[in-house]
Amino acid sequence: MTGISFGGIQTILTAEKGLGIRAFLSFAPAAQSWNPVLADRLIHAVRQARVHIFIIQAQSDYSLEPSKVLGKELEKKGAPNREGLSGLRENDTGWPLGVRLAAGRDCCERRMSALS
Repeated sequence: MTGISFGGIQTILTAEKGLGIRAFLSFAPAAQSWNPVLADRLIHAVRQARVHIFIIQAQSDYSLEPSKVLGKELEKKGAPNREGLSGLRENDTGWPLGVRLAAGRDCCERRMSALS
């Protein structure tokens, strides 16, 4: 399952439930809505999840706190769970961020499918 921004939040919350999905790719979850209450809820979801989670954000995103905080939790869970920051910044290409994230999603999906 994949989601971007608010959909990235939903992706992490769904990972907690599992629902038979094997891997979750969350792009820029909560970058603009990060707050202590949401942080606690997403940390709990990551800790409870029994499936693979990958979080990615662009380095120029609104806030990198979601990747930093949730990345620490994913690191505790061990491989293949992980977070990563894209080297792309807003002015690196003329492509809209959504297009660049979709390209990153395709790459991540290939990596995660190799786990099956």
